[in-house]
Amino acid sequence: QSSEALTSRVLLKPKTVVIKVSTNKRSFVLRSASTGADYDSVNQIIVHAMATEGQLGLGGIDEDCIRLGRRVDLPINHPIKLVSCGLNHTLLLLQDGQIYSCGCNDYGQIGRQQGKTRFAPLGIPDFMPFYSGLPNDGRRQSLFADIDTNQYTYKQIKALSKVAVVQVACGQSHSLAIINDGGVYAWGCNRYGQLGTDSNESSVEPQQILKLSAFYIVQIAAGGSHSIAVTNSGMLSPTLVFSLQSQCIVYAACGEDHTAEGGVFTFGAGSSGQLGHNSLSHQYNPQMVFDLMGIAVTQIACGRRHTLAYVRQLGRLYAFGLNGSGQLGNNTRKDASNPIITKDIWQLKAWHIAAGGDQSFLTVSQDEVSQDFTKKNFFDTPLYLSANTFDALSCDKNYASRNLSLIFSSYSCLNGSFSVLDGDKWNKKDNGMNLIEARQIIRQILGFPKQILLDLKATLVETFQPKLHFYHSDQIRFLLLLPEFTTIPDSTGKFFFGYNYCKIVDNLSKDLKEVLFKWWSTLGAAYFVHIVNVIKDCILSLFQAHLQNTSNQNDLTICLSVLLLLNKCNDSAAIINYTQFYLNEITQYVNIEQDYIHWLQNAKGLCFCQYPFLFDNLIKTKLLDLDTKLLQQNVMEGIARFNMHQMMSLNAANRNVAFVQPFLILEVKRDTLLQDTLDQIMKSNPNNYRKPLKIVFLGEEAIDEGGEFFLLIIREILDPKYGMFQVVKDSKVTWFANKSFETDLMYRLVGILCGLAIYNATIIDFKFPVALYKKLLKRKLVLEDFASVKPTIARGLQELLDYEGDDIEDVFGLNFQISRECYGEIETIDLIDNGSEIAVTKENRLKYVDAYLKFELEDSVDSAFESFKDGFLLVYRGKVLELFHPEELQALVCGKEYVDFNELEKATVYEGEFYNGHPTIKYFWEVFQELTLDQKKKFLSFLTGTDHVPVTGVSSMKLIFQSVHGADEGKLPAAHTCFNVLDLPVYKSKEVLHQKLLLAIEHGTGFGLV
Repeated sequence: QSSEALTSRVLLKPKTVVIKVSTNKRSFVLRSASTGADYDSVNQIIVHAMATEGQLGLGGIDEDCIRLGRRVDLPINHPIKLVSCGLNHTLLLLQDGQIYSCGCNDYGQIGRQQGKTRFAPLGIPDFMPFYSGLPNDGRRQSLFADIDTNQYTYKQIKALSKVAVVQVACGQSHSLAIINDGGVYAWGCNRYGQLGTDSNESSVEPQQILKLSAFYIVQIAAGGSHSIAVTNSGMLSPTLVFSLQSQCIVYAACGEDHTAEGGVFTFGAGSSGQLGHNSLSHQYNPQMVFDLMGIAVTQIACGRRHTLAYVRQLGRLYAFGLNGSGQLGNNTRKDASNPIITKDIWQLKAWHIAAGGDQSFLTVSQDEVSQDFTKKNFFDTPLYLSANTFDALSCDKNYASRNLSLIFSSYSCLNGSFSVLDGDKWNKKDNGMNLIEARQIIRQILGFPKQILLDLKATLVETFQPKLHFYHSDQIRFLLLLPEFTTIPDSTGKFFFGYNYCKIVDNLSKDLKEVLFKWWSTLGAAYFVHIVNVIKDCILSLFQAHLQNTSNQNDLTICLSVLLLLNKCNDSAAIINYTQFYLNEITQYVNIEQDYIHWLQNAKGLCFCQYPFLFDNLIKTKLLDLDTKLLQQNVMEGIARFNMHQMMSLNAANRNVAFVQPFLILEVKRDTLLQDTLDQIMKSNPNNYRKPLKIVFLGEEAIDEGGEFFLLIIREILDPKYGMFQVVKDSKVTWFANKSFETDLMYRLVGILCGLAIYNATIIDFKFPVALYKKLLKRKLVLEDFASVKPTIARGLQELLDYEGDDIEDVFGLNFQISRECYGEIETIDLIDNGSEIAVTKENRLKYVDAYLKFELEDSVDSAFESFKDGFLLVYRGKVLELFHPEELQALVCGKEYVDFNELEKATVYEGEFYNGHPTIKYFWEVFQELTLDQKKKFLSFLTGTDHVPVTGVSSMKLIFQSVHGADEGKLPAAHTCFNVLDLPVYKSKEVLHQKLLLAIEHGTGFGLV
């Protein structure tokens, strides 16, 4: 009869329990359950207020306004789950997922054309029930329609009759619904774009909001002329509210012109103070309500121009905004622009709050705990998979098949599956999925009957087509699950999944690729390698389907680009060994040498050398040999042309003609080896470095092809007397000295020698860490690289990063200044400006570690390394080094540490009186097999100059055992390291050979014993 400024009770029929209140500007509806025997229905709705448009569902009645609550009889077989009221229309959501509607239909907001007013069965015998989250009891559901011209009674919405709806919401003249496959539908007025479609045309038929496709929506809200959808990651859609990206929104409520959500943030019209910011200004961006900061609000409701917030822990109801009808319940009609406490209800246990146009409702209970909207999954949501839901499904395989088919056919449902409910807000680094749980459930699905698996396969094949345009990370979480589904189908299905996975990823925007990149980097090795293998299998399938086909080349390019992205991710995060990307089968389908030449020529089309991670070190070494041959061929052809020209110029008057040598010949003395080499190398034209190398030791007959020369000169250069390099004590690796008095010319010489060793296929004992080769290949250095150089300091830096306490300054006592010893003196270095005055704290410790690494691995060695690199690149200026991984380049220079000594005998040939089966040779191999691993390595170093072997393996080495004529048994074996030749006296007994061989390898130094 009149408005109330104080909270008052609504008088209802005895033994009626109110479950929920739904209200709008002109009416309200109570959903209740009878506790007595007055009614035989499980749920009822009680309505009153305006009824001019039939919004109360009472049929064609004469009254315009119902002042006392009246029960609405509904001929339905399922309980009512949710009631939502718009300005002049109402929606009912039943427990089985059906929607009934009534009221004004000026904009089509009730979701159907003009219909009937008397209830009657639809009478469609083939009406297919849609399987929802409830078990199918085998009974056909009764559907009703009225038979009058006005929408005064509740009718089912035909467009949604075949689906299970999980949520509904009414705006002023529009409606929203979420169905159980994750789709969000809207209908009604669209003047202000509230339906989320590309046009502003109203619609009587529910239309899917395509902008929300693939989002897992957990809650919808409709305001006067706007709509809100909350995703499971706490985002607001369909137009993302970027100012709330750092917040995890769990609930939203809409008023006529304003919105409130989560923490509590409000935005929109503020002319009546409904935003709670102690201001009447409009707010165009979400702003937190200051007076509610730090308070755990559990329910929010928005009226036309007022807002309610309930705090369960304190039992308080806060209200703010318009109060002309006393809707704030504070015994006044004065508006409030900041939250005030409704004092009269503090002792009541609120179950549910609701706000209408200018009314407020509070449902109380002495027995039930207040509802908490902030709990995840508080509202009914679309289907999803988890350990709990799968346990319920697996009780009935047929029921499970139907629901799994629905989930597997929906990006939305997959994006909402296996979520980590108790984790932090999902973000670009945290994918929010429990992939271990996902793999376990998929393995259980594999135990289903074969026909069910075939049906699921068909569903997956139909679903995963690259047909959607994704624009947010919430839409692409299913990409982490997709490779796991390859265990369900057959080999054809696996190819389909691998290819479509690549196509979806390849079509992503740059920003989303970066997000997926970060998610990949957090995966365990087992998951990551599975993705890699799926794509590799797909590539092989494409190879087998005729590479000459142009469309296949395009498909290959797509798959290779995704594998390249995975490889970059692995280089960054070191998840699996880089060798897991090798695809050695590629040589069966591709002429690698021809592909390499096309790559050098920048030819158009697909070149596999653009994806060198596919090649193992053996293939890359062959390409390096090819590159060397091409370079040498060019040099030789140039020399031949020049020499021919010189010969043509010979005549009686011109007899002094100079010819160019086809080799790079260095003439050196053993006692002045370094100086002789430096003089000749630096005077030589860099083009000569591309010639085959020959070493002449003055005063000796033998000509070395580099083996012994590199052994001796590297040993000389690394001698501490030059101070160029240091051997780090706790890692045993060689690194640049802190300070050196040698010129940059010496470091350039080392670089040239290193390049010449590779160019002439000679391995050298160059004990530099992988960090050096990463610098050569312009790869980023990380703490792990520093650990390979100075492990003790690196462990300390890692402890600093891992420390969880807040007292870092007291525990570590560091500042941005370091000290180091240099030639017996201690020097201090500021890592940043005024570093001695800046303490290392929890906030800046990462900056400290980065600065420390930059100094140790870059700044302190910059001059020496740049000179070394310049020298190295004088030999290798081409693209071939781009093919190599840093560890592969290290193996190319130093050889492989692992040696299959069983292959050593097979790689040996015999000269002189020796042959396979000679008694001395038999003794030798029997003795060799009895040696320890360390002794075997020493023998290999004695014979070849290093205990490593080429990356091509032992079989690529030619070892020669030759008999020494006239040598008595007192002689020791001698080695010619430049040619891998062993001079072996003809020992008559195994014992003598064992004794002499051990003496030789323990005390001998190869060539010097000849």
